[in-house]
Amino acid sequence: MTVLDPSPSSPSHSRLPRVPTHLVDRARVREVLDAGNSIVVLHAPRGYGKSALVADWLRESERDAVWHATTPSETADDFWAELLASLERGQALRADGSPDRQVVADPRTRVREHLLARTEPLVVVLDHVERLGSVDVAPHLAAILEQTSAVSLVVCTHPRPGPADRLRFGVDAVVVRSCDLALTAGEVTTLARSLGSPLCEASLTEIHDGLWGWPAPTRALLTMSASWTDTVAIDWGALVLYLEEMHDVLPDGATRFLFQTRILDHLTADVAEQLTGNPRAAQLLAGTEIAGLARSEVTGGERVYRYLPALGKAFDAQKRSAVGGSTSPAAVDAAAHLRAAEVLQDQPEAAIQHLAAAQDWDKMLDITNKNWVDLIIHHPSKLQNALSNLPGRFIKSMPRLLMARDVLLNARLDSVSAHPIEWAEPGVRLNDPQLFDLAGVAVGHVISLRSSFQFQAAAELADRIVAVARDDDGQWRAVLVETLPFLLMQTAVTHLVAGNLTRAHDDFLQCVHMGTGAALEFLARNACEFLALIDALRGDLGSARYRLDQALELATAPLAMRKFIDPVATMVEALLAIRRLDLDAADALLAALPSVSSTQRFKIAPWFVLDTMHALVRDLRGDHDGAQSLLDAARQDGSKRVNAESFAGRILSTTLAALNIEAGNPTRARNLLAASPMYSGHPSLRARLALCAGETDDAVAIIVSGLWRSGVSTQERIALHLVDMDVRYSLGQRAAAVTALRRALEASGPDQLYPYATADRAVLVDLSDDVDQLRHVLARIDAAGIAERPAGREPLVELSERELAVLAELETTASIELVARHLFVSVNTIKSQVRSLYRKLGVGSRESALAEGYRLGFLGVSPGR
Repeated sequence: MTVLDPSPSSPSHSRLPRVPTHLVDRARVREVLDAGNSIVVLHAPRGYGKSALVADWLRESERDAVWHATTPSETADDFWAELLASLERGQALRADGSPDRQVVADPRTRVREHLLARTEPLVVVLDHVERLGSVDVAPHLAAILEQTSAVSLVVCTHPRPGPADRLRFGVDAVVVRSCDLALTAGEVTTLARSLGSPLCEASLTEIHDGLWGWPAPTRALLTMSASWTDTVAIDWGALVLYLEEMHDVLPDGATRFLFQTRILDHLTADVAEQLTGNPRAAQLLAGTEIAGLARSEVTGGERVYRYLPALGKAFDAQKRSAVGGSTSPAAVDAAAHLRAAEVLQDQPEAAIQHLAAAQDWDKMLDITNKNWVDLIIHHPSKLQNALSNLPGRFIKSMPRLLMARDVLLNARLDSVSAHPIEWAEPGVRLNDPQLFDLAGVAVGHVISLRSSFQFQAAAELADRIVAVARDDDGQWRAVLVETLPFLLMQTAVTHLVAGNLTRAHDDFLQCVHMGTGAALEFLARNACEFLALIDALRGDLGSARYRLDQALELATAPLAMRKFIDPVATMVEALLAIRRLDLDAADALLAALPSVSSTQRFKIAPWFVLDTMHALVRDLRGDHDGAQSLLDAARQDGSKRVNAESFAGRILSTTLAALNIEAGNPTRARNLLAASPMYSGHPSLRARLALCAGETDDAVAIIVSGLWRSGVSTQERIALHLVDMDVRYSLGQRAAAVTALRRALEASGPDQLYPYATADRAVLVDLSDDVDQLRHVLARIDAAGIAERPAGREPLVELSERELAVLAELETTASIELVARHLFVSVNTIKSQVRSLYRKLGVGSRESALAEGYRLGFLGVSPGR
C-alpha cells in the first residue's frame, strides 16, 4: 500500500490517525469498505471510531491510498488546493508530477485531471469533512468519480444540518451511520475484558444500553472502571467528565440546557422552550443530536427528541455527589418535575410520572382519576410506575386504585380480594366516588372468585354489580359509563364460565352497545367475538358469522392490551370450520392457538372449547379413542376448573358422552352424564341413551318434551330431530323417520354438516332416496373424507347401588374381608355380590372388573379423579 509519508515533516492533516491499541474491529463496517463501492460515507458523531476504523483497514489493505483531513476552509479553492497537495505528497500523481496535458492553474481542475489519469486503484480518504462548513465540494467529487473506476472515495464526517450526505455525494453513495458503527453488547464485553474492567455482565449491558453503544464514552467509562472495586455499581458521574470535553461540538449553553431538560423522556422544541424559557431550544436540541447526545424522529408532524439514556444518570450522579449521597436527585429536582408536569398537562401519561417523582400525590391522582381509561389502555407501564410508590393512605381512601394498580397492572388479586365491598345501606344512594370505589373493588372480587373456580358465587356478585351500576330508572350511572365496557366484559365472561349463557349473552350485548364508538371499543369487538362463540355453540352459525363480521368493523386492541384479549375470533372460525367439515382449515386455525398440552390455554376463559374442538377434529378423522382420551385428559388437567358449577365441566362431559354413544359405549356416556349437574339440559343425549336401552317410548317422550321446551338451541333441535329419526327408523316407521330428517335439515344451515357426519350413515343413505337435500349433504361428507363409524353398539350395563359400592371398594385394593367390614355385611354376602358384579361386567377377575369399571364409566368419571 502506498500512503502519504507519516514523517514529522508531513502536515498533520495528511497523516494517518493513530489507531487505539484496544480497537474493537467491526466486521460489518469492514465488509462495506471491502466491497469496492465508489463512494462510502461514514456519517456519525464524534467518538464512533470512523477515522480509526478506516486507518486500521488501510494498514491491512493492499490498496494505494491518500489520507486528507480537511481544515476549515473559507473557499472551495482552499479545499482543492490542500487536497491537491495531499495527493502530490501521497505520490498519487504521475511520476513527473503532472498530467499529460498542460498544467492548469485551477486546483479543482488539476485534481480532476490527476485523478482521471490514474490507472491503478487508489483510495482517497477525506476525514473531518464537517469542517468545511457551508463549502460544498461533494457534487464535484461525485462527478469526478463517475468518470473513473480506478479511484474510490471514503468520507468521514460528523452529522451536520442540511441535506443528507447520500444526496450530497449522489444517490449511489453508501452511507455507514452511527447504528452500524456502534458497539454491540458483545463487543462492549470484549472491550471491557481487554481493558481490565471488573464490571459484571449486567453492568456492561447497562453501559451498552445507556450509551447506545457509543464507542468513545464507553471506552472512557470502562478505562476508569479498571480502578473501581465495585463490580456492579457504575459511576455515571464519570461520564460528565467526557461530556465536558465535547464543548467544541456542543452549542453554547447546551450543558445547562441538557441539565434542565434531562427529566423528560421525550421532548419537542416547544416543550423544551416552555420548560426552560430558552428561545434557542430548537437550535440546542438540534445541536445535541448532531453531537450524538440525542436522537429524533418526526411523529405526528412534529420532531420529537429523546436523550442518551445515560445522560440523566450522569447528571443525577453529579448532583447527588454535590448535595450528598443521601439526597435523591428526584427530591432535589422536585420543582423541575412540577414545572414539567405543568407544561405536559395535556399529556397525562408524562405528567403523572413527573408528579410521582415530585411526590405530589394529590395532583397525580387528580390527573389519574380524569384519565383512567386512556392511561390503562395506552400507557399501562407508566401508570404502574406512577402508582408503585403511592403511600398506603391513598389506597385506603381510594380503594378503586387496587383494581388498577394490582389487578390490571400487576395481575395480583390478594389485596383487592382482602378489601371488603362497601355496599350501600338499603335506601341509600352511593355518591359517584363511592360507586366508583365499590365497582372497582367488586369487579376485583369477581375476578378473584373466578380465578379460585367459585363460578356461581362470581356470577351472583356480577349480577349484583350490574344492578347497583344502574339508577332508579334503569339507566347506567354516568360515573361508570366510561369504564362500563370493562365492567360488563368481566360480568359477561363470569356468566359464560359459569354456564349462564343467557346472562352472558345479555352482558356481552350491553358491552357492544356501550363500547362502540368509545375509548374501550376494542372490548366491544371482543364482546362481539364472544357473542359469535355463544351462537356457534348453540348451532346458530349464521348469527355467529354475522357477529364476527360486526367485530371486524370495531377497533382492535392497543398493543399493551392484547395480552388481556382472548383469541375468541380464531376459536369461532375453527368451530365454524368443524361444523362445515373443513378439517384442514380447522387444523390451521387451531395451530395458531395454545396447544392442548400447554397450560397457557387456561389463560383463555373458554379454554374448554379449545380442547373440545381438538377432540372433535380427531374424532372426525377416525381417531375415536384419541378424541376420548383428549377429553378425559382435559377433565383431569382442568382440575378445579372442571367442577360441578362450571360450563367447562358441562361442555367436556357432554361432548365426551356423545362421543362414547357414537363409539358404541352408552354405559359410560350415561355415567358421565349422571355425574353432570346439567344432564337434564341435554334432552337429545337422554333420548339417545333411552334408545340405546331399547326404551323407545321414553325416547319419544323426551324428544317431544325437548322440542316444545322454550329456548332450545338450534344445535339441540337438530340433534333431537335426528334422534327422532333413529327412533322411528328402528320402529320401522319410515315415513315418520323421513319427516324427522326433513325437520332436522330445515333447522340446519347450509354449513351445518357435523350432526350428519356423526349420525348413523347407513340410516341416512337408506333415507336419502326419499330426501333430495340429504344426498347433497352426504356428498359433502364424503368429499370431506369423513369415515363411516363402526357398526354395533354394546348393551347398557346396569349396576345396583350395592354393586357400585362393592366396585368402589375393590378399587381401594382392600381384601374381601375388609370390604365386608366396610360395607357392614358378611364375607359370604360380599362374595355373592362380587360374583354378580363380575357377571354383569362380563369379567372373571378383580383386575378385569376394575378395567371394565373404568371403561364403562362406573369409575373415574368425576373430574379430578
